[in-house]
Amino acid sequence: MNRLTRDIFRLPGALLLMLLILSPAWAYVLQGEHVLDLMVDAVGPFRSVRAEMQLRLTGADPDGPRELRQTVTYGKGGRLHAEARGEGYHRLHAVDGERSLTVANGSPLGFGPKAGDLVHEVLRHRSRMELKRSLTDLGVDVTRSSLARLEDRVCFVVGTAQPEDGSPQLWVDQETFRPLRLRLPSAAPDAAGGVLEWRYREWQPLKGGAYPRRMEVIAGGALRQEMRVERLEVDIPLDPGLFDLESLRTRLENAPPAPLPGTVPPAAPRTPSPAP
Repeated sequence: MNRLTRDIFRLPGALLLMLLILSPAWAYVLQGEHVLDLMVDAVGPFRSVRAEMQLRLTGADPDGPRELRQTVTYGKGGRLHAEARGEGYHRLHAVDGERSLTVANGSPLGFGPKAGDLVHEVLRHRSRMELKRSLTDLGVDVTRSSLARLEDRVCFVVGTAQPEDGSPQLWVDQETFRPLRLRLPSAAPDAAGGVLEWRYREWQPLKGGAYPRRMEVIAGGALRQEMRVERLEVDIPLDPGLFDLESLRTRLENAPPAPLPGTVPPAAPRTPSPAP
């Protein structure tokens, strides 16, 4: 065998070796449920989490953006308490593990969570089974997965073998296993006829886990909400009443209505003076 023939036979092996060296990130796609296991571990095994944040609403208010202060608390079993306050506004969304309650200014807000509440769906669970059930309820097929690039990160896409098909999807960073994007199709609540997305950015490591310092809600390609975390606490004791839906409903429905922005709260009734 002459030198030219030997070089020809060596060429396919050399090309294969080069592809394996240059493209390790795309060599293997983990199963969707395995990705969820690793994601739960990466987010952290905390017994509780409390995050204080600034919530900025854009596009939903005809008078312009509204700034709110929000405190979000996660408890065991997927429990959630998110309370937001602003000028003339008070809103609560709570989940006791199975059922949910949403009340704004003392009035219940229909059934099911709104877009801003769903941002917590991939953060509040501490087990794969809880997370799997929640994602399945949102339409994500957790048995399917693929690989795709989001900005400068390679991600596992849980929910589809074809990320461009528009199906419900969870995007998880391939290196850190932190969630970066939850995407629901146009049938999603509050999507206003377009795709609804949640983005998780600026992850802060803490005590064996991590939490995003900035979260976004995007509907139809437009930013609708932005949350910036200012303070984080983990493994803190929690009042069980935070997740008692019946008690919360009674307390909020009996509270006096909040005044509208720019108005003066009505004065308390005066007690008449006794006759001389």
